[in-house]
Amino acid sequence: MAEQRKKSDSILLRTEGKSRLSPSVCGENPPTAAAMFSLELFPATEWPEENGDAGLFRVRVNDVWHCPTGKYSFLTYSAIGELVAALLNDGELPAEETAPYLPEKAEVRVHSDEDTFHITGHVRVSPYQKRDGRWYVQVWVYGQGAVEFCCNDVTLRRVR
Repeated sequence: MAEQRKKSDSILLRTEGKSRLSPSVCGENPPTAAAMFSLELFPATEWPEENGDAGLFRVRVNDVWHCPTGKYSFLTYSAIGELVAALLNDGELPAEETAPYLPEKAEVRVHSDEDTFHITGHVRVSPYQKRDGRWYVQVWVYGQGAVEFCCNDVTLRRVR
C-alpha cells in the first residue's frame, strides 16, 4: 500500500553525471551506469504517536525507510546531509564506527602536552562521537570535576 502521509521534500541524486550512453555513441567501453537515489522526507509530526519533534524527518531512500536507530528513525537536517554525502560516495552507507572501549567508572590516564604530569581519573560518561568525527569521553578528575577529553589522549588503566 502506498504511503498516505504527505512528504515535505524530495531529493533526486544521480552519481557519475549523466545517465549511461549507448555503446554506439561511446565506442567499445561505455561508462558504467549512473547510480540514482530518490530520497523522500516526511516531517516527524506525521507520526504524532512517536513523539517526533518539529525539524526532524523520516527518510525513504528508493522507497525503503532509512532506519539506522530502529523502526521509527527521525533525522535532523545535518544527519540527512550526511546520508546524502554517503550515498554520493559510491552509493554505500558508511559502516558504523565502534566506540573506543572506555567503560563508565574505568580508571584512565590522560596524556596532555600542556601538563608535565599525566592526569588520572575515572570515566564519567561513555565515549561519544562529535561532528568532527573524533570520539570524546568525559573523565572525572579530582579537583576539576567532569572534563571532556579526546579518546586519542586517554589510556585505559583499569576496569572497575
